[in-house]
Amino acid sequence: MNRSERMLPAAVLSALVTLSCFATGAAEANGRPPAPQFETYGEPVYNWTGLYFGASAGGAFANTDHFYDRQNGKNDHGQVWLDSSGTIASAHVGYNYMMPSSWVIGVEAELGMLGIDTERIVIKDDDVLRLKTGMFGTARARLGYAFGRFLPYVTAGFAFVDIENAGGNPLNAARFLTLSEMRPGLAVGAGAEYAFSQNLVARLEYLYVDTMEYEVRNLENEMMKFDNDIHLVRAGLSYKF
Repeated sequence: MNRSERMLPAAVLSALVTLSCFATGAAEANGRPPAPQFETYGEPVYNWTGLYFGASAGGAFANTDHFYDRQNGKNDHGQVWLDSSGTIASAHVGYNYMMPSSWVIGVEAELGMLGIDTERIVIKDDDVLRLKTGMFGTARARLGYAFGRFLPYVTAGFAFVDIENAGGNPLNAARFLTLSEMRPGLAVGAGAEYAFSQNLVARLEYLYVDTMEYEVRNLENEMMKFDNDIHLVRAGLSYKF
């Protein structure tokens, strides 16, 4: 083997190494990695944890169940009902904590005005039944499951409502009774929230409030019972920190 034949393998090897180094350097110079990348990334998981505050408004619908044991020798009053409607507007503040399993637990308090004012004659001799409401508030726990930015939830807790009930004949002071007081109660409901951005969250919510039946007596010592059930349907907007 002559000298040129012995140098040929070394020249070929040197050329291959040079070509490989040139290709790698060109790829890096163009900002491309030498190997293809197969990893893909979706939208980051929305984090529901945090403090929030906001406001909501909507409709209020009530049913008052009233029993009047009128001692007139005929007991011709008995059980009557009153259906009412009005508006609800309130401000709320709360805190959510999102667990790794996507369950979201939280607490919320609200304060607002419940605008119902209804009265009607309930029997033939002008006995009336009235429901009027004012200040309203709740303190509730919440439990939901997050589907990204969508959060359906259930809620339950305590409520208070400024309620005025009246019954009997307004023309007969001894048999007419008006009672206005802050009534305690229970609140349960469900709703759904959607986070349009990192901070703005919209909601729709239904809430049932039961202020419990209570019994009073007029000046004639006639027994009256009132039981007010309230249904709230509303929309709201919150700012989350």
